[in-house]
Amino acid sequence: MKKILLYASNIKNELINSFIINKLDERTKKNILNIEDKDLRNGYKFYKNVLSKDDLTYLNEYFTHKNFFSHETIKLFDMVEKNFFGQIQSYLGKNSKLYSISFDEIEPNKNNISDISGSWHNDNLGNNLKIYICLEGYGDCPTVLMPNKNTNNYYPNIFFNLRSLGKINKKLKKGQIELKLNTFDCAIFDTIVPHRGKYDEIKKKRKCIILNFLNVEKIEKLGFLENPKFLFFKNSKPPFRKKLPKNFIKKNNDIIAQMKKFEFFDERFLIEDKENISYLWS
Repeated sequence: MKKILLYASNIKNELINSFIINKLDERTKKNILNIEDKDLRNGYKFYKNVLSKDDLTYLNEYFTHKNFFSHETIKLFDMVEKNFFGQIQSYLGKNSKLYSISFDEIEPNKNNISDISGSWHNDNLGNNLKIYICLEGYGDCPTVLMPNKNTNNYYPNIFFNLRSLGKINKKLKKGQIELKLNTFDCAIFDTIVPHRGKYDEIKKKRKCIILNFLNVEKIEKLGFLENPKFLFFKNSKPPFRKKLPKNFIKKNNDIIAQMKKFEFFDERFLIEDKENISYLWS
């Protein structure tokens, strides 16, 4: 019963969010239609062998220590700015901001292979760009997605959300494509499109750093500055609500100063006191 009530609450919150998301995504849809690159216009872009051996060295160091306030982060930001950010802005708009970095390691026959992410879903944020940076991969653990669905409006999908109740959907969809990441590869896709991780045939490890980008106005209106609401209904759990991070570290003013030079970094997402600092969703 508790799971069913949580499911209903999530649908209610997502429905409230959808009015805000679809309004803000109107500009993004116009941007998408004007993109020359066919793949990106359809909601994804694959970059074969885009990483160098030097990139792999510092990114593996970053993956090991997972320290957001580090010289490895600055190198990562520089690589993202040179290789991807122009296309991200052409898609999401000039006010595109990085809001999260996560570390994903999937191994065969391990408990971290999630049935939830292996089921068809979207990320419930409308147009949202995710970058996969593959530090180790062999093409046997692809992300499967439905292209050309990125100009549709976002609405909560009651069938996708059934995965939270254990109802897993891995059925083949007509027109689906697979992003088969190998070491040195990167990929961008819009998480508004139906997608899932295909873990069924994995034989070797896949190790990725994942970055998420949104138009900053959407972050502001989905909890960071405003609590989403529709009429007298309020969202009880907005996606970008302010909350205390789990880990604070010693402040490094030099690293922070370098971060502020990147257009996609928003210093408002920092939480700090005189000596310690953290990033809201890192």
